[in-house]
Amino acid sequence: MQKTQFPHDWISSAWPKHELNVPLDLSAMKLVQVGYVLVPEYFSWSLEAPEMTEGTDDVRGIIVSFKATPDGLETMMILGANLDLEEWLPWVIARLPMESWKALATEEMVRWLADDEVRLLVPQLADSSETPAISLTKKPQTAKPRRYKITDRHLKEVVGVYTEAVENGEPPTRAVADRFEVAHSTAAKWVGRARRDGLLEGVAQKWGASKE
Repeated sequence: MQKTQFPHDWISSAWPKHELNVPLDLSAMKLVQVGYVLVPEYFSWSLEAPEMTEGTDDVRGIIVSFKATPDGLETMMILGANLDLEEWLPWVIARLPMESWKALATEEMVRWLADDEVRLLVPQLADSSETPAISLTKKPQTAKPRRYKITDRHLKEVVGVYTEAVENGEPPTRAVADRFEVAHSTAAKWVGRARRDGLLEGVAQKWGASKE
C-alpha cells in the first residue's frame, strides 16, 4: 500500500500537551513507546493549508489531540482554530485521509523530540545517545551505525536527498536519516550545517513548527 504523502505546501506541527499560560516542564514529561518510537503520553498535532488563510492574517488550522498507549494512539479531540470545523474537516479529509493522521502526527512529534535541547531536558532521552526516531515501518537496527565525516561532498549528498524529498512532498530530514541509516538527530545536525553553509538556499519546506 502506498504511503500517504503530506501535501508539500501545508504546514504541520506537533507539541506535548500542557496547561495554557503554564511553561512546559520537559523534566516531568512522560514518554510512551508506540511501536518503535517514544512520544509524549498526551500531545497535539496541527495542520494548516494555504486555502485556510486566504484573505486573512489569522492563524487557522485543525488541531488534533492524542493519547499515546503501547497499543497506539487514541484520538481524543479535533478542534478548529479560527475556522469552521464542520466546513473544513471534510475538505481536509478529502485531501489527507484520516487514517494517515496518526502516523503523520507521530512522525512530527518524534521530529520535535529530536531537538538536542529538548533531549537534554527529557529524562527518558537525556541518557540516550540516539533519539528513538525509528521509522514506523522499520524494525530497530542492532548493527553498529556507520560513521560519516562531514565533508563538502557529504553535505552535497545530504542536500540532494533533502531537496528530492521536498520535491516529493516527503519529510526531508527523515529522508536524510533513512538514506544514510542514522538517527533523526544526526540527520538534523547535517541539515543544519548545510543550511548554515548556504547550501539549502531556495529550498522551501514547511514541516513542523518552523520551516521543517
